[in-house]
Amino acid sequence: MRIGSALTVLLFWASTASAARPVQNLQKDRLSPVYRNRLAQSGALLFNWTLRQGYNLMAVVCKPMQINQLLIEFVQWLFDNKYALGIAVHAILAVQTRWRPLRGHLRAAWDSVSAWKMSRPVKSRIPIPLPLLRALCHLGCIMATIWDTDRSYLWFAVVVALQTGYHALARPKELLSVLVKHIKLPTVWSLSDTFLAVVNVLDPKNKAYMGRIQVRLIRDVATIKWLQWFTDHLHEDMPLWPEGRLTLVRMFHQLLSLLDLDNLGLGLASLRAGRATAMLEEGCDIHKIQFSGGWGSLRNLACYLQEAESAHAMLSLGPSASARVKHLLDSYSFLTLPPSVPLLGRNGSTACIGGLHHSGPGNDHSKHGPDLSDGHDPAEHGRSEDIARLRRHDEIGEKVCQSRVGVGRTLRRRRRAPAPDTRTTPLDDSNHDCRSSSPESDTGTEVGNT
Repeated sequence: MRIGSALTVLLFWASTASAARPVQNLQKDRLSPVYRNRLAQSGALLFNWTLRQGYNLMAVVCKPMQINQLLIEFVQWLFDNKYALGIAVHAILAVQTRWRPLRGHLRAAWDSVSAWKMSRPVKSRIPIPLPLLRALCHLGCIMATIWDTDRSYLWFAVVVALQTGYHALARPKELLSVLVKHIKLPTVWSLSDTFLAVVNVLDPKNKAYMGRIQVRLIRDVATIKWLQWFTDHLHEDMPLWPEGRLTLVRMFHQLLSLLDLDNLGLGLASLRAGRATAMLEEGCDIHKIQFSGGWGSLRNLACYLQEAESAHAMLSLGPSASARVKHLLDSYSFLTLPPSVPLLGRNGSTACIGGLHHSGPGNDHSKHGPDLSDGHDPAEHGRSEDIARLRRHDEIGEKVCQSRVGVGRTLRRRRRAPAPDTRTTPLDDSNHDCRSSSPESDTGTEVGNT
């Protein structure tokens, strides 16, 4: 009787445990749904092509020489018909994933892919120099407080995201996935003697061999103060960038357009490359750069170290762009630090708009955020002229835009003609034509250099 009751209890707990555990296919779920979808679509295109050519794919999968020849012809067909390179890559990967013994035996097919890559126009990540980044952030503050106050929160988020992505050596996807709880900021009770911030990156691109959680350090004081100011009233589950990637790309390119920096080829991937190049120019050890940015090898890091490209970007500035950047850096240097009033008021509205008080260089807030006991910062009395100048729209338009067309007029024209959608995917979800007729976007550059 006791044995029967004990067995009943054991069966009950076993059924409860099995019901609570989520069903997971270890072989299938080891790949992300997006990656599985890419493999499936490319594999389906390969299978349909073999049927049209009269080949039997299932009959040659056990013969490496024949499957290599079949894949070589398929890659050549994709190249001749102007398909995207990613389809050829994922088709070969689909074959290797479906028939695992073929891994390491498809070198001839991969040689065709390598030859395809070498035939494409040269396109490298252009590192963004730090002066240009600061000028863009200053212009973002002006957009938030004067020119585009309806989107002031987003413009401040752009300023914070650009600085965080640069100093944290973050990939674009990593930057977009950062939540407030992933950022650890210094406080008054911190025992550390150094003023540092920590950004936890979850599931990075190289998580298979560099860890599913990677830690990036931010040592820039201004960036840390901006993070303190921006995240002060945000819930821990809120993302640092509240919109999608396309919105960030459009607003970033809008800032570039207003400063006549469109021709430099800068993108979100330029932040990571720019910081890595700056660390190399500062004399930082290359192994320290590799560890700080989470690169798996020095070979991968070498693609980001572009000292000549960084110098070329600065030398490529035209007279108008140089004048605008220089004026923003010289006349609005107080925008390097965040405002001394909170971003969000008690009712959730943007409180700093209309009452802009920026922290001066001598304003050292020891606690999490500025001192708002009387609503003003004592260090602001010497900045009244700069603040008054920042509030005047006409003078901003005359000084920042050294041309006939004012920045405000340019912004209105940009609103009437919204920026085109620059997103590119290796496969078109709307149909299975999958042809690539436009150059690679910033997303394709980041994925293509894996």
